[in-house]
Amino acid sequence: MDFEETQKLVDTAVFAKAQRHLSDPEITILQGVCQGMTYEQMAESSQYTVNYLMRDVGPKFWKLLSEAFGEEVSKASLRAALGRQLRSPMPAPPLSDSALISSKSAIAPQSPLVDWGEAPDIPVFCGRTQEMNDLTQWIVKERCRLVVLSGVSGIGKTTLSVKLVKELHKEFNGAIWRSLRQAPTLSNLLTYLIQIFERSPQINLSVDIDDRISQLIEKLRNSKYLIVLDGFETILEPGKLAGNYREGYENYGELIKRIAEQQHQSCLVIVTREMPEAIELLVGDRLPVRVLKLPGLNETEAREIFQAQGLSDEKKWAEIIKIYQGNPLELKIVAPAIRELFNGKVFDFLQRKTFVFGGIKALLNEQLQRLSDLEKAILYWLAIEDSPVSLARLADELLFPVSNSEILEALASLLRRELIDKNARSGQAEFVLQQVLMQYVTEQLTDGVCKEISSLLKNQKPDANKVKLLKSHLVFKTRQLNPNTKGVIAENSIANSVKEKMFKSNSKGYEQLNKIYSALQNEPFMEMGYIQDNLQNLLAVIKAEGKI
Repeated sequence: MDFEETQKLVDTAVFAKAQRHLSDPEITILQGVCQGMTYEQMAESSQYTVNYLMRDVGPKFWKLLSEAFGEEVSKASLRAALGRQLRSPMPAPPLSDSALISSKSAIAPQSPLVDWGEAPDIPVFCGRTQEMNDLTQWIVKERCRLVVLSGVSGIGKTTLSVKLVKELHKEFNGAIWRSLRQAPTLSNLLTYLIQIFERSPQINLSVDIDDRISQLIEKLRNSKYLIVLDGFETILEPGKLAGNYREGYENYGELIKRIAEQQHQSCLVIVTREMPEAIELLVGDRLPVRVLKLPGLNETEAREIFQAQGLSDEKKWAEIIKIYQGNPLELKIVAPAIRELFNGKVFDFLQRKTFVFGGIKALLNEQLQRLSDLEKAILYWLAIEDSPVSLARLADELLFPVSNSEILEALASLLRRELIDKNARSGQAEFVLQQVLMQYVTEQLTDGVCKEISSLLKNQKPDANKVKLLKSHLVFKTRQLNPNTKGVIAENSIANSVKEKMFKSNSKGYEQLNKIYSALQNEPFMEMGYIQDNLQNLLAVIKAEGKI
């Protein structure tokens, strides 16, 4: 039996059991096993990681096949199980998909189709009553065609989207939850959706993408479906302003636009960290399109996390919930750490003032990797200032060759990503980092500056192109202790951190840095940027310690 026949046999069995077809990663595993490949070899010959195939898709796939075949199936036993399936006697000729569906319908009313794809299991769900009410109002009562569920990493978007399908799928003829984590092309996604709605792999699909979108919308018009696409940011371009599509994925924008604008009775829910391009233009009274920016848990909801961990100092819980802005994943990382490292004492944890560690650092790093260079530069400046900063102040300090309009666009992008806050003092808009992100960005900036100074001390020949942070940002800001003295004090924590890490009782390093500074004094600002000012201020802070 060749692989095409094998795939058809397995796909038929899966469809009969779960009313869905094999996913792309499942096909990758099936083909790999048939060829005697290891998970590592499957990963090398596909777009998927070893961990994803072996620990995520694989176990779920073997469980599904075990249920479909009526016997225990594993990677090692798959080929033997397939042989038994081929040899097993059939009481009657196998029914086609359409005949199978018809026969089931004749016996009992057909139940709503629900395809969970790779949706995570959510055994416990806390809070989010208001958010569920809003989403239900929009999707069921107002019959919105497009709903966007956005928010930062760890805020609970995926969990809420799974809960949404569980609660609302009976209101529809069918519901599909699909992750875009592996970035399927629009062509593949449309094929998957149309075949699911047809409940048959045998269907004529147009080669033209626009025509295929029309085929999907026809399905959405004739029946009532709920489609959830999770991880939409995967098909958006990292390293650019928020919301721009990756090359080859721009046609997703056309799908969204047509679903929002054309008449049908279904609903598409997009779950994303970043708002896709042009969504704002679709939101409003003219079209049934809504956006829910998912906030953190409120205090009552968040306290359940601390209660489950048996933490003490209950009066301090509100403070820590505020620091993490009710982010449920961050709180779930913090709570066991407090229990294990601080004997459950929240007060002791707060005294340490170390809010970024472990999984929280990984969450923030993942978000910052998606930023454009200008967005990162703005975050660094906000961390240096350590207080609200106006647009005019940012424009004066940025050395980037950018216009005011580009700065505005970058600030708007950061606001859409929900990485900065905006407030108004004396009627002027000012921007500031959230507390946890402030600590993370400050640590990143400090580590980067330490590496650049180490490079300066090692090479002895200053190269402005190798000290980008020291050139582009006035990292070390100081002020005089007293107008009548020459003593200075650092205005932020970065200079003191660098001093402690690199120059504590290190007179040789101080002397080397002083020589480098002297060699750069006559260099033009356009070439050196803030390098001279940074070195001068750092030397002053080190000297003020009195140990040099």
